[in-house]
Amino acid sequence: MGAGDWHHGAVMDGPPGFAARSVAPADLRRHNLSLVVRHVRSHGPCARSEIAAATGLVRGSVTGLVGVLLSQGWLREVPGPPGRPTRSALVELDGAGLAVLALHVDGDGVRCRASDVAGRVLLWAQRGHRAAHPRPAAVADAASELVRRACADLAARGTAVARVVVVVSAPVTGTPPRVPVSIDLGWREVPLLELLAERLPGLDVPLSLINDANAAVLAEFGELRARPGAAGAPPLTDVVLLKSDTGVGGAWITGSRLVTGSRGAAFEPGHVVVDPAGAPCSCGQRGCLAVVAGPHAVLRDGGLDALRRTAGARAALEELLVRADAGRARPVRALRRAGVAIGRVVATLVVLTDPQHVVLGGYWARALPHLRPGVEEALAALTLPDGGTARPAAGLVVAGTAGDDAALRGASCWALEELLDDPVGAARRAEQQFKP
Repeated sequence: MGAGDWHHGAVMDGPPGFAARSVAPADLRRHNLSLVVRHVRSHGPCARSEIAAATGLVRGSVTGLVGVLLSQGWLREVPGPPGRPTRSALVELDGAGLAVLALHVDGDGVRCRASDVAGRVLLWAQRGHRAAHPRPAAVADAASELVRRACADLAARGTAVARVVVVVSAPVTGTPPRVPVSIDLGWREVPLLELLAERLPGLDVPLSLINDANAAVLAEFGELRARPGAAGAPPLTDVVLLKSDTGVGGAWITGSRLVTGSRGAAFEPGHVVVDPAGAPCSCGQRGCLAVVAGPHAVLRDGGLDALRRTAGARAALEELLVRADAGRARPVRALRRAGVAIGRVVATLVVLTDPQHVVLGGYWARALPHLRPGVEEALAALTLPDGGTARPAAGLVVAGTAGDDAALRGASCWALEELLDDPVGAARRAEQQFKP
């Protein structure tokens, strides 16, 4: 694996399909192939004439480009609906022979999700950690075994893995990328991708490492953009994500671009101080959001710390929500207190970033009915300008809808965007997996 195969959050080009890219003349055909397949992906089944009209390419050129994409398995022809004026077959995204493999490493274990380029989920697997703070080598062992099994399973179906993305609940910095510190995993300066590559010497596809919140915000942003908007409302361009699963994280999209910072470690809202007199945090401050409202604190306050130690944070948080929904006083109080702390951070971020929405993701999405009283208590006095009028900030907070696998979904979407830059090249590289 060469140096050019290393990718990480700091060099991400942003959420899917949002930024135009300059094109050198030598890359024009590759660019046009990408343009066609992106249009079909975004608009569904369409005629060649419609592609030409939408992209500005001449009809004859589109016919040739579509032919290449059909031969490489990116597109397939489908009949048009009855009554459609055009007689020619339509084309839609296929890509069943190409898959993206995404792995998520967090405090509970390693989860693996494979999806084809049309977004269809092909397989799902997971391995739990055997220790609260697992050794990096042990995590790399588990992750590499999941990759090997997934590749073998997919190959048996005639599907090749075109890219592998590892999502980690920690900042990602450097080249080659590494995990500088992970409170969730108890790591410092871990070259996770290098460890994984050493265990997968035959994996001849790009291997990437990105932060989980940066991946999750791509999924949540896509979900928000897919919702029908109010008439006359401006397009969605600015979103802040706050999330909690086995830790606390966040991400920020502004101007439809993901903010990663100079080293790829920007936007860590878990280390915003909400109680200067609070407990010490591993970052060196006191009373950070991660300490006051992180899963360990909420589970301890909710009476489920013992379950967390035996069953893991995710299982304990599920039980916390079950008990809160049943009206159990201690879990309800714990979530309301967490909501106040979250609301203080939301108020700070709203003033600093002026987002259209603040999305609460992870288990906070499902817990929002219990968190909202505390959040709105913290936001009660905060108003924002809106066309010369004042509006309450509390209405900005919405629950994430991308689900528990938001980070895996977002990582897969980001990887697909990379493949769409050179669809034929990706297909040809994947073909090599089936040649002796």
